[in-house]
Amino acid sequence: MAGGIGALALTVGGLGIATAANGGSLVLGHSNTATSTTTLKDKHGTPLSLVGKKSKPPLKVNSSKQVKHLNASLVGGQSASQLAVHGYSGQTQFSVEIPLTDTPVVGAQTPVLPKGTYLINSAAMIQGAGGGFCFLNTSNDQEDAVQWGGGEPGSASTFSYTPVALSAMVTVHTPVAWGAYCVEGDAAGSTVYNAGITAIRVATDSVGTKPSVARKHATVTTRVP
Repeated sequence: MAGGIGALALTVGGLGIATAANGGSLVLGHSNTATSTTTLKDKHGTPLSLVGKKSKPPLKVNSSKQVKHLNASLVGGQSASQLAVHGYSGQTQFSVEIPLTDTPVVGAQTPVLPKGTYLINSAAMIQGAGGGFCFLNTSNDQEDAVQWGGGEPGSASTFSYTPVALSAMVTVHTPVAWGAYCVEGDAAGSTVYNAGITAIRVATDSVGTKPSVARKHATVTTRVP
């Protein structure tokens, strides 16, 4: 019996807890110590499998140092493709002018966007006396527009250039293309050109709904003598 215990090289601490020293066996349910690296090999399969309670991590470490060659299928619950930043863009030909009517037309459109959260930016130039407007959406439905931009000149008889800039954070649940749709202003005859749109997929987003600076309006009381 003494020889067997010596072969296991077990040491007993002051509290009577068995720990395996170098050359000994691991003692399950207890703390084990070693002064050199332990290597576990299996030429026929996976050398180590850790199975724990689903609500608990199967492995713990005591350092924040990177573990070389350690791969994970998910990071923060997201896959590598979800974490990767992707860009999608559409651009109208420089010399093409698209006539505007009261029915929205596509100024620029992205390819079909996969599921995810996107920062969408679009810019265009509208020329003509009537001005015009553009909005972001997946269709030409103005009621569901995410954001509008554009303007109308002060006088319908004055030929003008109206720049349009749009930006919004959107979540795509079903793969679909996003576009900048444009419509005429207060008079016919305007066109849109140099329209472009870019969608960049991001890992997370935080959307605010209140102005960053709140201003309190002063109350003015008028007294009649």
